[in-house]
Amino acid sequence: MQIAMVVLGILLLISNAPAASFECSTASLQIEKVICADSLLNKADEQMSGYYSKLKRNLSSGDSNELYIEQKLWLMQREIFCPGLSAICLLNAYGKRINELKAKYGHLSPLSPSEASAVQGARTVCAFPEVVLPSDLRIYGAGNYAGRVFDRQIDSSGQQATEFDIAVNSPNQPVALILGAYDPAIWNISWTEGTKIVAVAVTGYHRQIVIGITPDTPILISRGNPCELSYIIGGNVDSLNRLSEKIFHRSTDAIYLSSNGRSVLGSPLATGTQLITSKATSIDDFLDKDLPLAGSAALAKALLEGSIRKSNGDERKEWRRRWMAKYPEPALQSGNLTSHPLLSESNTYVILKPYQIPQGLSATGLPVFYLPEGVPFPKGNIDEAMLYNLGLLECHGRMCDAPCGQCSK
Repeated sequence: MQIAMVVLGILLLISNAPAASFECSTASLQIEKVICADSLLNKADEQMSGYYSKLKRNLSSGDSNELYIEQKLWLMQREIFCPGLSAICLLNAYGKRINELKAKYGHLSPLSPSEASAVQGARTVCAFPEVVLPSDLRIYGAGNYAGRVFDRQIDSSGQQATEFDIAVNSPNQPVALILGAYDPAIWNISWTEGTKIVAVAVTGYHRQIVIGITPDTPILISRGNPCELSYIIGGNVDSLNRLSEKIFHRSTDAIYLSSNGRSVLGSPLATGTQLITSKATSIDDFLDKDLPLAGSAALAKALLEGSIRKSNGDERKEWRRRWMAKYPEPALQSGNLTSHPLLSESNTYVILKPYQIPQGLSATGLPVFYLPEGVPFPKGNIDEAMLYNLGLLECHGRMCDAPCGQCSK
């Protein structure tokens, strides 16, 4: 009788538990609001819900009911796993849960890379407990603040993604990799014949994606959880050694500062050396097609579509003429920033039609936009650029209030 009452109590709680997939417009619980506010966490929630539904369809009645209760209990316990409801902590909890489902039921319903792309490398511990580390293991680190520019966003940070090509050449000793970047990054990994990569750990401030590696290679991706937040700034690679100490309990054997997103780890590559890479995952498994282009790629697209054009310098002269006419007093000339040393004529544009200011412009320098009279004010965030409204003689953006001793000349 007592057992029956306990089970009944659990089922009553389950009936009030949030579903694994829900409409964000009706989100009322705090955990639902956190999920809706983070694009990756939202996607992870949807991916786990989709996999759970697929499993239920393929399980027997008894196993399906067991999975139902198990899954609902997990949903109720998410706040226990992450008391502060940190999005990254929750993302790691989702990753662990998806991996548990995959390990238990993957033989019945395989999980494709795209079905778990949001939680790639998510772990709840800063370690590879499933890996027996060889005694002759070599640990190589690589990375930089950013790689070479990629033409899309891979997260909702607004930063344009970058790419790294990491080639590993260690045919005589097994290798573990410690990779790090600040900007959102795609790590393309390849290796020479005979090289065995036993684990890959990646750290960064923004989202990091690993492709090219074999599906059975364990991956850990940390953005402050479950490992400390670490990335390379100004060529300082100490953070990668600290991460190696935490994961593998010793420092790296070598760290390679990537140049233009490229590094060869281990022995130098002989001319003509063939590199091996896995096609099991591709960048298409991870891209959110709804995210617009960012940074220089977004500007290039807008130029091609005719939403903006490069300025020929006439707009700057017109702004200065109008400003001088409206504010002839010398004391007010400091408001005319069109000669500021940080402004580049080659990075100056004229808005021609309704336009959305793209994200990720900080990586392109300080773009300047001129808004002619009659053209609608653009949507989006202008904080990473400057905008001169020719009709209202207003400056918008992060440099408008900057002091400039030369701006009146």
